[in-house]
Amino acid sequence: MASRGDASWARFVQQTVRVADYNASPVVPLLPVYLIFGGSRTAYVSGIAVLYLLPTVAILASVTRMALGERRVLPFWTIFILTLTFIPLWRPTLRGYLDIIGLIGLAGATWLLFRSDFLRRAPVRVGIMIGLCLWSAFLFRRWFAFSVVAFFAAAAAASLVEAAVRAPFELKKRLVQVLGGLFVAGILALTLTFAFQSELAVRALKTSYADAYDAYQWPAKEHFAALVGWLTPLGLVAAAAGISSALRFRNERLLFCLFAAMITYVLFTRTQRFGDHHFLPVAMWSFVLIIAGCNEAVRLFQGQSRQAATIALAAGACAIFVASLSPWQGRIPALAATILPKPDLRPLRMAGYKALTAAAAQIEGSLRPNDRLVVFASSAVFSDTLLSEIRPSLRPRFDLIDHVDKFKMFTFELLRADVALAVSPDQIHLPANSQQTVTVPNGMLLERRGFGRAFVLERVYNLPGMQVSQFRRVRGVTAEEVGELLAVFAKTYPAWPAAYQQTIGIPLAMRAVSEPARWGHGSLASPNTIALHPDADGPTSVTIPFDPRMGAIPSAVEFRLGAVNTPACDTADGVTISVSESGKKIWQGALTPATSHRVPLPVSPGAVEITVDKRDNEYCDQTYATFEIGEN
Repeated sequence: MASRGDASWARFVQQTVRVADYNASPVVPLLPVYLIFGGSRTAYVSGIAVLYLLPTVAILASVTRMALGERRVLPFWTIFILTLTFIPLWRPTLRGYLDIIGLIGLAGATWLLFRSDFLRRAPVRVGIMIGLCLWSAFLFRRWFAFSVVAFFAAAAAASLVEAAVRAPFELKKRLVQVLGGLFVAGILALTLTFAFQSELAVRALKTSYADAYDAYQWPAKEHFAALVGWLTPLGLVAAAAGISSALRFRNERLLFCLFAAMITYVLFTRTQRFGDHHFLPVAMWSFVLIIAGCNEAVRLFQGQSRQAATIALAAGACAIFVASLSPWQGRIPALAATILPKPDLRPLRMAGYKALTAAAAQIEGSLRPNDRLVVFASSAVFSDTLLSEIRPSLRPRFDLIDHVDKFKMFTFELLRADVALAVSPDQIHLPANSQQTVTVPNGMLLERRGFGRAFVLERVYNLPGMQVSQFRRVRGVTAEEVGELLAVFAKTYPAWPAAYQQTIGIPLAMRAVSEPARWGHGSLASPNTIALHPDADGPTSVTIPFDPRMGAIPSAVEFRLGAVNTPACDTADGVTISVSESGKKIWQGALTPATSHRVPLPVSPGAVEITVDKRDNEYCDQTYATFEIGEN
């Protein structure tokens, strides 16, 4: 938007910040990279590395140096190299995740905490800066909320434990200092959150993310196995040495890192498993403990031996980094599993890429001019988004599916697609019982059951490890077939039928549109809105069957024209509209530009027919019909 001079890009970012779970704000600092170097993946990943990862490395290295305190023997250049080659920071960055930008705020807050000696100095001023840093982490990515909570808890716990052991007579004073500063930080962070992200914050408070994300959950032992894979057994040994040093010498900075990493780990794993990007906060605080352990190991040497040990440590970190990038990484001795993180940094390689590319070209070649395409697959080797990346010209044709059941339920509008692709065996990336919105319609198409009877097989593509069947819809899906699909979903999700009855998603999906012409159409614009356009040679009609078994009965429909405040619409004269219910005319009249008209509907089962025709000309005749649910 910014590159083409669309001044509304800033307002778009602001809107996503207020509402979206994953907003557009992390993209904004990358705009200069895009404008100067373009949108290639190389430029994109390089921009993330330079603008987000390198500042994180610099702050984290400084935090680590402060955490070692008086026992530090590692020079800063060594700490910086160890930080720069820390693989958990690079893995999500090289995969294109923006999330490391949140570590700048989180690491910055940790630096401020250490720099102020745990808020012993200027607690109000430092508390304000900490609040800004922590809010920025949440601003960029919602899931940093776990780490923000962990930060407050760990800062209070580490400071009070240290004071209780070393100076119990100052415990009250420390309580006032640390809790006062944290209170200021918390109030500021909450104020900024509700000022700029109000809708997201309210929704987050009402949402059980543990239930919504249970498809992404693991047993406790698998969570721990992933932790070992990330940090490696050798890294955990070093972290244990660092923890021992923290306890032995009552280092509150190391204690803070221990508490923050543990609390974040517990809070997050109660909701879902760690992804590459989710692990970043735990990796950051664990890194400080790992380097503390390495520091204790180097302290065992004296004189030139210590210098040699320091150089060997830095060289070893570089060697591990290079080995993780190398194509022969998977063939090195098993002993390397103790020092190489399980998620390596090698570029992604897809088996059967050429065959998939050829199939994508054939699929596109088989489509008719106005065909819509749906793909019931959700895996790393076959999905709608993967096909759209391999064949970008296909992207406008896709009706994207809902991949996780509890995120959105099933969108019945998908059953209106002209062409559907089904795959054998099922292609999913989560447990099958959490992706029934993919597997159930996929099976019905392959077995020609339910709505699958409305489709005929056109062709089959034999790809490595799977068979892709292409179907074409030859008639509309019936209410009985919709009911069959909903009944299958209800076996696992018994609350779904009642939830659909509160919406008009199913009735709108079952709409019948008069034979489409060059300009005429009746497409879905939003969950409650139909976009209609008359053809130059005649009207367009859409008929919607409203049935309380399938959805709500709307109380009214409001009509408005589309964009009319443009030079191209200066001569637009509006449209004529006719509304009938079960063959009985309810209203007929003209809708002119810059006006709207609301038509009450009978709150009873029946088919509502809306006909839109041009007046003297067809300029800017796009008409939106928005249905209201509730009282007249």
